[in-house]
Amino acid sequence: MTQKDLAAFANLITGFREVAAIAALSPETREEFETLAQSASMSAFPGVLLTWPRPGKCSIYYAVATDAAQWRRLRPLLMAFAGATVTSFDGLPAKLLPRIPVERYLLSDSRYITARIVPGEGRKHRETTRRALERLLTTIERAPAITSVIPRATSSLLASFGDCLNGNDRTGAEQILDICSSELRVDALNLTFLRIRLLSHFSDWCGIVELPEFASLCHTRKPPTVTAILLEALWQVYLAPFYGIESFDELQARWVADVRSFASLLLRLPIQPDSSPGVLRLFAWQAITDSADSSEFRTALEPYRGLLGEFESKLEIVAEVQEPTIGSDVPPFGAAEVDPVSQAQYALAVAEDLNSLATISEALTRVAQLSDQDRKALLRSELFKSTWQTVQMELGSAPPTDWEAWLSRLPDPSFTGALSVLERAATEWPVSAVTDAVDIERLATALLSVPDSPPADERLADALPLLVSWVARDTDFPRPSMVPVYEALLFHLVLGARRGSAVFDSAAILIRALLAVGVAPSRYTTLLDDCLALTGEGVGVRNVYWLLDILEEAFLNQAPSPQARENFSVSVQSRLAPLRHRLTPGQKISLHALGSVLEWTPTDGEHPGAPPDASEKMQSLAAALHSRTIGIYSLTESAARQAAQVLKQLDSSIKVLLSHDAVGTPTLKTMALGVDLMIVATASAKHAATGFIQQVRPREKPTRFAAGRGFSSIIRTIEEYYLASV
Repeated sequence: MTQKDLAAFANLITGFREVAAIAALSPETREEFETLAQSASMSAFPGVLLTWPRPGKCSIYYAVATDAAQWRRLRPLLMAFAGATVTSFDGLPAKLLPRIPVERYLLSDSRYITARIVPGEGRKHRETTRRALERLLTTIERAPAITSVIPRATSSLLASFGDCLNGNDRTGAEQILDICSSELRVDALNLTFLRIRLLSHFSDWCGIVELPEFASLCHTRKPPTVTAILLEALWQVYLAPFYGIESFDELQARWVADVRSFASLLLRLPIQPDSSPGVLRLFAWQAITDSADSSEFRTALEPYRGLLGEFESKLEIVAEVQEPTIGSDVPPFGAAEVDPVSQAQYALAVAEDLNSLATISEALTRVAQLSDQDRKALLRSELFKSTWQTVQMELGSAPPTDWEAWLSRLPDPSFTGALSVLERAATEWPVSAVTDAVDIERLATALLSVPDSPPADERLADALPLLVSWVARDTDFPRPSMVPVYEALLFHLVLGARRGSAVFDSAAILIRALLAVGVAPSRYTTLLDDCLALTGEGVGVRNVYWLLDILEEAFLNQAPSPQARENFSVSVQSRLAPLRHRLTPGQKISLHALGSVLEWTPTDGEHPGAPPDASEKMQSLAAALHSRTIGIYSLTESAARQAAQVLKQLDSSIKVLLSHDAVGTPTLKTMALGVDLMIVATASAKHAATGFIQQVRPREKPTRFAAGRGFSSIIRTIEEYYLASV
């Protein structure tokens, strides 16, 4: 059941009372109005009932809902108590008449869905209608609460959290964290890990290092993903703003004063695949300044030559004067002279330190290979027993070693650590390593082979947002060779939507990828049909932007089948037309602009691309944007220009600055420093420029990330930011 906005209904009652001049009527007539108006304050009643008393004529009644979900609950109640046998109500919303003052007032807010209820001829029908509506309220008030909101599973909440991140919905992600915290869904440490993941997604590196728990996190056992984020935060906050500006000696002083005490606790080998250049430079700094780590760190950094900048020459100097001093006293796992118990102890110690899938798997395997007597001897030590129990509790059993193995184990009821493995695997098995065509095809086949039954289907559904995030981290994303994997993931997302568990933002990432790389004409038609299937038969207002973004994306890319794209455009138009009067200001603006570009023509009645009206919310948005300066960074110049154009049409005082630079430039720096709101279209942005914006942008000035690269996604991000403060 949707939450009823009691304050909005109270305002509606107040305004209607003034327009209908209720205060000037007789006490009996006022009582009739006030009796039904009490519905506004009844949280169990879906909507509000209004009376328009007409002296000398029969009263007319209005039933008002604020959205489609509320209307679906209100309609059957009206049909049961005041249906066609005694009134004019036939189950359909009324076409209100602007010439009638009270109906003009109800039309002033496009959110409302209104039914007009006119009693039948004669005094008897009028009395019956009035008593029926009053009895409806009494029945609702006295009805026992037989329904309750079914709590969502924690795994489902975390899947939605991942979907919010995929769609750059920071507010939605924070709301899910609040639920997890207030309902004690996850423990305090894992909640902190989730918050760190959120902050890193939005490049809020200062927010990470300012966490009260930051210092203790450097000591705490944590997944390698979190370790990498903490290192990146240290680099971005304390060193990146000065790299290339200050001398090496000055940077060295900053390293010693601000970073080394934390970094030395986090820098552990092996280096995680796909580590950023900043993290790699921290490893290089550690090798330069700590003789104990120098040899092994230099060896580990060899594959990353070309990403270390001036550190390469510094490492060469260190190599000339230092010899390896670490690792010679540590027995390798396969050394024949080392007894199995010692090997198991060492494996557990490494697993405790690195907490990676490979080290945990090795530790569990070593312990499993021990005899019963040796295992008992090993676990007498509280330290090793605690580590062994921790890894067993987190992962359930020895973790799989690759994606195919992980997918094949989803049907296994004992594989309770599937999502814990996935969180680590997303970092430790990077998508950049999946390059062979045979491996890609095998991965896609494994995805499609997951059984459509519990627990496999439920586990995969919860994992899909993180899997989409994994493929999107590819430096070459979208990669044509990965199309089979994109299609397999989208198949499961569409399947989940049919079951009522759609994750639209994750699906949008894959749809954009497939449209960008191109697919066969027959698959192109199916892809656009899948987009419609995701929204279902009835498009909700919340999904309008999503559908507009996909439609824009279809026209930004070449169409293997122009006819299929045209059919898709017509389908979108027909689905959005009924929502015309319930859309948000930004949706109306985007629809009008897009309808003009696509030359939509009216079908029956008003088409969705009609010019937006001057509603109260439209005026509120214009007022919130008045004299504001908006900066838009996007490599899709046409979309950025169109967004600027529609903003200027909304209010000519709005100043919009655009940037399409691939790297940080003085012009981009000036924009980032000065604008009131900075919009970054992440689907059409270079990582170097995005990082540059985050570095130079003052913390007190807001930066928001648009999920798509079309202009409607930019408008949505601006609207959501400014209307949230209205």
